[in-house]
Amino acid sequence: MAATWWCRDREILLAGPAGTGKTRFWLERLYFLLEKYPGIRALLVRKTRASLTESALVTWEKHVLGPHHPAIGAIRRHNRSSYVFPNGSECILAGLDRPDRMLSAEYDLVYVCEATEITETDWETLISRLRGHAMPWSQIVADCNPSSPNHWLRRRCLAGKCRLVETTHRDNPLLWDAELEDWTQFGEKYVEKTLGSLTGVRRKRFLEGLWAAAEGLVYPEFERAVVPRPGQTPSPTVISAAALDWGWNDPTAVVVGLLGQDGKLRLVEEIYETRLPISSLVERLRLLCRTWRIEAIYCDPSRPELIDHLSMAGLPATAHRIRAIDTGIAMVSSRLLRRTLEIWDNLPATVRELGEYQWAVGKDGAIKRAPVDASNHAMDAMRYLICGVDEGRDYAETVPENTEISEATEQARRLGLPDPEAEAERLAREKRQRQLSEEMWGDWQG
Repeated sequence: MAATWWCRDREILLAGPAGTGKTRFWLERLYFLLEKYPGIRALLVRKTRASLTESALVTWEKHVLGPHHPAIGAIRRHNRSSYVFPNGSECILAGLDRPDRMLSAEYDLVYVCEATEITETDWETLISRLRGHAMPWSQIVADCNPSSPNHWLRRRCLAGKCRLVETTHRDNPLLWDAELEDWTQFGEKYVEKTLGSLTGVRRKRFLEGLWAAAEGLVYPEFERAVVPRPGQTPSPTVISAAALDWGWNDPTAVVVGLLGQDGKLRLVEEIYETRLPISSLVERLRLLCRTWRIEAIYCDPSRPELIDHLSMAGLPATAHRIRAIDTGIAMVSSRLLRRTLEIWDNLPATVRELGEYQWAVGKDGAIKRAPVDASNHAMDAMRYLICGVDEGRDYAETVPENTEISEATEQARRLGLPDPEAEAERLAREKRQRQLSEEMWGDWQG
């Protein structure tokens, strides 16, 4: 990793297990360049400004700048927009959730924290802002823990567009004593006890540093549904809706979907944020409703008082009706297997969870009917959305003609889940029965 300090490649990615010192390395280098080249403009960015404030900026102020550096002054990091150095260099802070004027400026250096959170479109947009001339070269650098083998960052590195530098725990002097060639006391505890307790795909990624796919994925066919965000929606919209999974310490997840005349449901935007106040959520939902003309917001029914709060704020919130998880999973799988679900790549949290959402496995190694209770916040919101949009719709409305169903039916049978076709037909029958009952009741009252 040390050899990367003077590397001038246009794009560099540090990728490796958790705790290898990737963020600290880039922050130390950022500080060095800001001091060395007067007048440079650097951008320190993450997917959300809130996550940047509570992660990299803590290390930046506490361990890199130090509390008495003149660039800190009296402004608290939560309210800060930049750090101005005595030599005129400036480090601008931003989250891609609220870019403001960030994307209209010019920079010599861009550092992206946790780059697997952003999309390739975000990355290339940031590259287009490397127009500064105060430094002998311009550059975008990033760090991340490994993700799925087909993640766009890994593909970009394999294609030679970005230099991939793989890190190990021995790169971090807090964990590894290079002189003694042995683990420090803290390093032994962290690597063997903390990371060593991880299992499955998290162990492979955070301990072993592998770009690994989860085994026993709930939606193994999801990758073919992920597409670049187009310039415009390819099909006229029949229904525009959103779905919401409540969270606080866990993320609040919102997914927006557009059902087109071609029968495809397109997931077009997301909110994915921890500790999101209800007032901020209301404002962001209002913006989504105006942008996409949302007709309904299907909500996790566990918090009826919050659903009432959204309704009183004038938002079209309603409780999600289909509570059986396996029924919802069958409906999502049906769309994925029939290729009537399209997920735009500007939903990184949804795409990430799709690659981590696994079936639970019993002590005997047998797959259970329920998923692991992790990486499921955007997954729940997506399930609410698809159930809400497809519930009771005639099956032919959601499935193009001449579509094979054998693959979906076979997977459902193998896992002991409801048959997607049978579930859709059952829901359609129930809706027709309700409509008939309402008509008969109306005739009787008349």
